[in-house]
Amino acid sequence: MNQSVNWSSNLYIGSHYALSKLFLKKDTDKKSKRIFKSIGKQLSVLTADALFAYMPFGHVWTHEEFHRAIMTKNSVGSEDDANKFMFFSGGLKVKGVRDEDLVRFKKSNPKDFIRLDEAGIEGDYQLIHNLQKNNFFFNQNLPHEILYNVSTLYAIGYVFSSSRAKYNDSIINQDNRIEPTILERDFVGPDLSAWCFNLFHPNIPFDSLGIHPSGVGINRYIKTIQLNADELQYLHQQGNLAFLNLASPMLFGFRKITIHKNDPSKTFYINFAIRHYLTSFGNDISVNFFYQKKNQNWLFALHNYNNYDNHFIGVEAENIFHIFQLKTKQIPISTRLMLWTQPNNQDFKTSKADLGGLIGIKAYTPIYKQIKGFIDVAGKTNGWVAGNEFLNANLSVKLGLSVQFDKTKTNTQH
Repeated sequence: MNQSVNWSSNLYIGSHYALSKLFLKKDTDKKSKRIFKSIGKQLSVLTADALFAYMPFGHVWTHEEFHRAIMTKNSVGSEDDANKFMFFSGGLKVKGVRDEDLVRFKKSNPKDFIRLDEAGIEGDYQLIHNLQKNNFFFNQNLPHEILYNVSTLYAIGYVFSSSRAKYNDSIINQDNRIEPTILERDFVGPDLSAWCFNLFHPNIPFDSLGIHPSGVGINRYIKTIQLNADELQYLHQQGNLAFLNLASPMLFGFRKITIHKNDPSKTFYINFAIRHYLTSFGNDISVNFFYQKKNQNWLFALHNYNNYDNHFIGVEAENIFHIFQLKTKQIPISTRLMLWTQPNNQDFKTSKADLGGLIGIKAYTPIYKQIKGFIDVAGKTNGWVAGNEFLNANLSVKLGLSVQFDKTKTNTQH
């Protein structure tokens, strides 16, 4: 998950940076030329993003790789259509998945199986979140707004339409006609009807879904007719809540909100975003607050974790790229702390809570000119964290490189 978000971020940061340079406005430009450059930049960004949607490292690729991360973790092989450069071919899928692997997966790890279904949407919002952090804290000022809105509206529409038979079931009927073999089929079809079904029925065996209409393999895809009134209502409710993801000034071109603009000694910058994630137990609705003043970079979040009819609270603080002086060296360090209560055992209908948290530290060291190496260590208890593959307790160590490609800014990406 972390790798796919960062590779995708690299693609959009690099391309949007190049296009911004290509259409850079100059003080000597006439008004008409400045307007032309502005329109040209937006059209070129729109064209580039449309092509990237069908390529490796594009936002659709990230969506599918989040699904595949959960499958790989559970020893399920798969293939991503986005790796095949299938330009303008319609819906891209995760294929090459065997029925027997899905049967074993759900039986051995039903909570991860629920996570599998929502993971694509999780990837959509994690990519947006990462790009917004880079734009805000590292002063990149890049034109990501088209991507933000396309990806957000796609994710909202996907959840919103999943409880509607006209959309969800018609896609399933069409796919069942054109996918005669098991390995040609998507792993679950429409993600969210499958997510809802497995959320309410974690212990129903996967092979109990019946025979595929072709007579070969399991009938994997969940139609709305297979969801009862309560389940459909819950899925419909999540579709309405998904619109909360539009509540951020950053989607509409307000990359930083300046406070005390006319007094440099008091000037600081803020922004915010509300995020609605589907989870292994229900949803997480969070308010994210961005704050920057001089060399201080802080991200705070208040989480409201919800299962069927219970609420659980979490808090998060992240200090980003703080410069730590060690003798003659300046070492940038980022730290992250999360504390939460989440449903006991990630259960959908429990009122019992588990206390948990996450602590992470990421330290950079200069290697050569604008290249830095980093080590990123994060430990967590049992619990769901967006962009972290593990629902169980886990200690992760990552090593990598960071490249600052514009000396006039602190553009940093891995």
